[in-house]
Amino acid sequence: MGAKGRWIAVGGVLAAAVVVSVGVAVEWRTTPPTPSPTVAATPATATASPAPPAPLTWVSTSEPLTVDGMARRYLLVRPATASKTPLPVVVLLHGRIVTPEFEEQRTGLPAVVGPAILVYPAGYQNSWNAGVCCAGAQAAGVDDVAFVTDVVHQVLATQHDAAGNRVFLVGFSNGGKMAFRLACAEPDLFDGVAVVGAVPLAPCAHPPALPFAEVAIDNDPLLTLTPAQPPKAVNGFPQASIEGEVATLRSANGCQGDGRTQVQGTVTTTRWTDCRTGKPVELDLYQGNAHVWPAGDATTPSAQQVIWNFFRSITEDHQ
Repeated sequence: MGAKGRWIAVGGVLAAAVVVSVGVAVEWRTTPPTPSPTVAATPATATASPAPPAPLTWVSTSEPLTVDGMARRYLLVRPATASKTPLPVVVLLHGRIVTPEFEEQRTGLPAVVGPAILVYPAGYQNSWNAGVCCAGAQAAGVDDVAFVTDVVHQVLATQHDAAGNRVFLVGFSNGGKMAFRLACAEPDLFDGVAVVGAVPLAPCAHPPALPFAEVAIDNDPLLTLTPAQPPKAVNGFPQASIEGEVATLRSANGCQGDGRTQVQGTVTTTRWTDCRTGKPVELDLYQGNAHVWPAGDATTPSAQQVIWNFFRSITEDHQ
């Protein structure tokens, strides 16, 4: 472990299942002016339409990694061609029982982020040791903090167009709980964190000051919304409410006031930017009563879209 920029490159092989997005060119031309009765008309020169951007081709590879003597892996999804400018790195921790490949399809990051390096670590028996849960990883005492930390270091060492100052962490459900544990243990590893459908299941003596977005559904059956509601426990550990956890994050970042609120369809976004540390906190609260990744609709942005908007705003604020 250590600062994410001080690691030695190791070998890696990039092979590919390719998905191609299609660009559409629009053609237009000018019409010559109508001749005057006394002046001969001169045809106007047609102006060529600009060439459309080249379609982005993505490649996916399953990358091996051994941590504490255990064979692990992560899915790497990135543009086929190396970038001349550094690319942001997004690490996404899947929910319990599913694979990185399933989570890559469900969360749809490639369609939202544009050129980027997307990383999907694989949990032990499709689970994460997030503290007092979950499943095989917690039962076996797997050190998932060390695993994900080593994944980030290897990606930065082998992907030479990766932006070391734009490394973001996303987690859904069990993966979101793991994201909280990582943020507490390795606060310097990431430049922003977003969790979906999760609150922490491990105590954190000193909550870090990080740009943080909490994405939740107001009537999620596995969580409580307000501190006034009876807490729901996991293995005897009382979970914080969604609003209670957001209050903890705001306190860690020194955020004041009521925040700015925006409503888009069925999601209400409240963002606190008046923060002593300069690091914002955001709550994206969807209407609903299920424990799912919010897919959005014609009027409501998806969870991946609000998360990427949050991360992009962090980058813009520091340019």
